[in-house]
Amino acid sequence: MPVLKLTGNPKSFAEMGSMLDFNAGVVMEGTPIAEAGKALLEKVIEIANGEKTKSEINGDFEFIIPRENNR
Repeated sequence: MPVLKLTGNPKSFAEMGSMLDFNAGVVMEGTPIAEAGKALLEKVIEIANGEKTKSEINGDFEFIIPRENNR
């Protein structure tokens, strides 16, 4: 089962991009919410069509985001 991990914190995405699929924090940096929402919907559709999530690629199937140094 795919698990889509996203964050609203640009710093978290920069530090843990290998574990996160989507950066909603772009809204905090000036991207309109509608544009970010469209990008998120596109990502969900890509995953529904078979694109692997970072969790699937990394073999991580928990529902929390571990700290990078604890992996």
